Amino acid sequence: MKKLMKDLEFSPEDRAYLEEQRSVLKNSPSESAFRTLAKDFMTELPDDTEPAEAALAKLAESTSIHPYTMNLLFLLECALPLRDAYTREGYPDSLFLETMRDLKWKLAECKEVYGVPGNFVMFWYPGFYQLKRFSMGRLQYELWDFPFHPCRVSGVSVRHGSRVINLHIPSCGPLTEDEWEDSLRHAMDFFSDAFPNGVFPFYMESWLLDPDLTRLLPEGNLKKFTDLFTLLNVHKFPDFPDGWRVFGKDWKLHPDLLPRRTRLQKNIADYLERGGKLGEGFGIFIRRKA
Repeated sequence: MKKLMKDLEFSPEDRAYLEEQRSVLKNSPSESAFRTLAKDFMTELPDDTEPAEAALAKLAESTSIHPYTMNLLFLLECALPLRDAYTREGYPDSLFLETMRDLKWKLAECKEVYGVPGNFVMFWYPGFYQLKRFSMGRLQYELWDFPFHPCRVSGVSVRHGSRVINLHIPSCGPLTEDEWEDSLRHAMDFFSDAFPNGVFPFYMESWLLDPDLTRLLPEGNLKKFTDLFTLLNVHKFPDFPDGWRVFGKDWKLHPDLLPRRTRLQKNIADYLERGGKLGEGFGIFIRRKA
């Protein structure tokens, strides 16, 4: 695990903390159950992580390790055989490292929101361990079945159930146009066998595509990226469940108490204070391979 964390570019401080917590677990009666749970998870590769999370919570309680830290230790343990799976499938180790640095980004989010190195979004990871979700540069991708009624975008008909490339934006810093264009080119090369006609539909479900949120984005690259999408649908929530992405540990505060240190924080906090509701949008755009 030490080598893996270094390869994934965890900070020395985080590596030291996680190594210490792994040592606590290794020297506890829970070590055997932890290893068995990881082995079973990588054998079954379930879509639902709730049973594993419940078992890990019990192990955390028995060892006094923070539950979110225990989650991350588990994901790192499972990433060891996953690295071997990449090799067996003929994928370069660089793709494994690029993809699994998501653990580093989620560790940073956990520290920001909950003050502990760990992971509080275990549900997000089956696609990674099933070798379905990959990082190519700045963005992450996986093949999905299009979930909406047939539509026509940029002269291309997209049928319900047809293959699309679902994309995600990991929270690892600013998003620049050069970065997303380079990433999209890599994705088109990677998924070329699935789209032999050279037409690539990119699909996204994100809080960033809520049109009310989009209007709150300051002018810049992020807003320019969301403008690529044709909006298909919007789902509003009574609260703002993605608020932690913007406000960190303060995200559950009443709107009039939310921090306003950045323009985006101010715009969103003011909007929520006026009674506005946010949610997630669903969008698609088309790229053609030259």
